[in-house]
Amino acid sequence: MASHATGKRTARTTSLPGKPLGVTPAEAPVVFARACEMFILELTHRGWAHAEENKRRTLQKSDIAAAIARTEVFDFLVDIVPRDEAKDAEAAVAAGMPHPAAGMPAADMGYYYVPQQ
Repeated sequence: MASHATGKRTARTTSLPGKPLGVTPAEAPVVFARACEMFILELTHRGWAHAEENKRRTLQKSDIAAAIARTEVFDFLVDIVPRDEAKDAEAAVAAGMPHPAAGMPAADMGYYYVPQQ
């Protein structure tokens, strides 16, 4: 088993030039806040699409859970966000729609985020 050593030199090259290690750049909170906004926006759009498929105009927890289950990018949330598989499968079968809980792949959906210009 090989071990890879990363020294201070490697760490310094990945940080900002001229800044000591352990110092967070002033831009970090702003960038992190924007990344959170984009994440929430994307998840909300996908949940809203699921609500519209079920002919509802109210976003529910199950819509967010279905959006997470249908999107490969959100796989890290599958174990965190609970979902009622039986309820989702019954609704999908009754509506005649493919649904991951019913054992059918969900249709591909592009990303909604459009950068501001």
